[in-house]
Amino acid sequence: MFQLGQTIEVADVKGKIIEISSISVRLETDEGEVIVPSNLLIKNKVKILK
Repeated sequence: MFQLGQTIEVADVKGKIIEISSISVRLETDEGEVIVPSNLLIKNKVKILK
């Protein structure tokens, strides 16, 4: 699916993956860190940018 260090875009959030767990993915964005719950990853299109 995706890996640490990749840049993804999901549900209007774009950032570099800095942590992956069973319940969420933590992204580093231009505005800071964002935690994206796994249910958003399942229900929305995930675009892998890098």
